[in-house]
Amino acid sequence: MLTVEKIETLLRPVLEGGDLELLDLKVLGAKGRTAFYAVIDHRFRPVSIQELTTMSRQIEDILDMSEEVPREYSLDVTSPGIDHPLRYEWEYSKNVGRKLKMEIQRDPADLADGKEPRGDKQTETFSAELTEVRDGVLQFADGRTVPLDRVRLAKVKLPW
Repeated sequence: MLTVEKIETLLRPVLEGGDLELLDLKVLGAKGRTAFYAVIDHRFRPVSIQELTTMSRQIEDILDMSEEVPREYSLDVTSPGIDHPLRYEWEYSKNVGRKLKMEIQRDPADLADGKEPRGDKQTETFSAELTEVRDGVLQFADGRTVPLDRVRLAKVKLPW
């Protein structure tokens, strides 16, 4: 059976040693046709259309050579969109200076004092400008610091 893990294993040699990262991969099936959807980004700057085109061709070549991939398939290689959640420290670093919408797990120290958190919630949401990323900790313009391991969801907030 064709799985995301198998496809990622096939694609790993193409991505190793470079600045492009595979952020998401989906393998979808529909009436005898398999669809591959890959989200790729550059670690230090926006990914270019030329890089996406090159990656699409390289991925297509790999899929065509694999005996496990059906002969009839579609492939969509794209950059992360506005809705893409930030997951890796390098993604946060690319977004320093932008406002982020954050959902974070409340600080365990706040939950351990015997008091119930406001609204009986284990999470907190806020929006703030990201000013620095260092050693797994996010610093915001409002003075907050948030360890990455407490982030449940983070997205770039659009200015409008």
